[in-house]
Amino acid sequence: MRIQTVPPPSSSKAVKFPVRPGFGQSGKKVTIRVTDRDLYHYDVPISPEVISAAGKKDSKLEFLAEEGTIKTMINILSCGILLGAKEYAAECLHNLTSSNEALRRSVVKENGVQTLLAYLDGPLPQESGVAAVRNLVSSVPVESHEMIVSSLVHVLKAGSTGAQQAAASTICRMATSNESKRMIGESGVIPLLVRMLEAKGGGAREVAAQAIASLVTVPRNCREVKRDEKSVTSLVTLLEPSPSNSAKKYAVSCLAAMCSSRKCRKLMVSHGAVGYLKKLAEMEVPGSKKLLERIEKGKLKSFFSRK
Repeated sequence: MRIQTVPPPSSSKAVKFPVRPGFGQSGKKVTIRVTDRDLYHYDVPISPEVISAAGKKDSKLEFLAEEGTIKTMINILSCGILLGAKEYAAECLHNLTSSNEALRRSVVKENGVQTLLAYLDGPLPQESGVAAVRNLVSSVPVESHEMIVSSLVHVLKAGSTGAQQAAASTICRMATSNESKRMIGESGVIPLLVRMLEAKGGGAREVAAQAIASLVTVPRNCREVKRDEKSVTSLVTLLEPSPSNSAKKYAVSCLAAMCSSRKCRKLMVSHGAVGYLKKLAEMEVPGSKKLLERIEKGKLKSFFSRK
């Protein structure tokens, strides 16, 4: 039994288009039906207005601020008795200031920075308080940065591992000019960052190397890093070419700044920097090839000077 197929109706306004290459040889035959009538555009209001997820988040945060949440959290930080309550208050301020500049200004206006720093100066500072301060750094006058760095030094000495990592990250954010880098270097933070290079967590080592890399562009800070006997050893270790090691690019920057010292070059060579750098140069890690050339050039100079 044969079934006859009836072709679909064609438009009276059909237009014949050029035949595509390979017509009838590949693909699947389809029929497109288009209306013959005129098309109209309509503006249709939608109520209630659709708000994006980010917009909803900002609206909720602004609502919390209008309800006095910022003042309440700051009061808990300054007057609270329970340490856990203070930690939750710091976490709340961290969340409120994470993406909203208006809320950051509100926290600064309510003396939130001073209150957070007083909290961080206590025993065993936690990550949430440091993270909140990090959010506020760009919203406070530069004159306040020295006070902030003083508290960060205490965090690097006595804070939790997460707090120390957040403190090093805050230093990276503050080191935006030579003047600020000199001020940070004079605070005594560099030996503490060098010590962090030996941390167990890869994230802590990376952010410590990043902070040092941002500070050594000032000669005085670079000299202080060179004076620390463990700095070269720890930085060479961070040259390990594993893809999971994201600290290697910062280690290259630090060692490049220290390479002018003959003593540092000898230490780099003795700890295997040349082998690491050859692999990093093949991986096209920025600065690795140039650093390798400088170290090998220094080796040749030392060789001929002994002749």
